[in-house]
Amino acid sequence: HLLESDGSVLFVGPVLAPQEPTDLYTITGFEVYRLDVEEARWIKVERLAADRALFVSEQSSFTVRASEIPGCMSNCIYFVGEVDYYSWVTWGVYSMEERKVLFQQPVGGSPGMYEAARWFLPAVL
Repeated sequence: HLLESDGSVLFVGPVLAPQEPTDLYTITGFEVYRLDVEEARWIKVERLAADRALFVSEQSSFTVRASEIPGCMSNCIYFVGEVDYYSWVTWGVYSMEERKVLFQQPVGGSPGMYEAARWFLPAVL
């Protein structure tokens, strides 16, 4: 996933691992890189800057200031992912500080059923 955060371009990629005993894959983490335009290279990011949280999915990816979204945790990656056609679509939260998935749950329905999971943020009018 490519997205912009505080004027920087970030590349966010899931780390997958087989899930025993079915050999289906699950998301076990994320790697984040920032584009250094002057050096023309990607630099690994260990912590998100300025109270940020990332939301990533196949359909949309964006950053938010966590303190402005009730219940949102900074330095975390909220994700929706389907690791292959035969797996469940899952959503969860990865903590960059703790370097672990805090939770990961199926979205629902049958494997391969949800192809367009999208993020939305509720607004109070």
